[in-house]
Amino acid sequence: NKTRSRLLSKTNRPLMLLSMAGPNVVWESHNVRLLKAPTFGFGIAVSGGRDSPHFASGDPSVAISDVLKAGPAEGKLQINDRIVSVNGISLENVDHNTAIGVLKDCGNAVNLVVRRKVLLPLPTTKVDRSSPPFKITLCKKSKKDDQQHICR
Repeated sequence: NKTRSRLLSKTNRPLMLLSMAGPNVVWESHNVRLLKAPTFGFGIAVSGGRDSPHFASGDPSVAISDVLKAGPAEGKLQINDRIVSVNGISLENVDHNTAIGVLKDCGNAVNLVVRRKVLLPLPTTKVDRSSPPFKITLCKKSKKDDQQHICR
């Protein structure tokens, strides 16, 4: 067993931190397995690629452009996730048709590695401590009465 430093996402799934993309932005890597459903396929639409970038920045990544409600990818993938690989085949810097072909050729199951951009919370500002603290004491009126009251 290889030991890796892991973070837990909001859904408590393990994920790997790939890189910092700015002072408050990180890229997470997610491994996602999808099973094809008869009425949904994998339940995703993709866009982008080297020949038709999805992002205004010109990023050539193949990106998730839609996740079908109640489809196999719902809750696993998000719009704008970047597909890094499909069943071990890299989709980095490929054209759109190559990406579509790889996805169509995977049969009824697919293992995706995706990158997801996550905004980190901004640092908190210092609290103004110039005013004195308030003192509040709570006490029980009696053992029978478990309600708490403010005593002055």
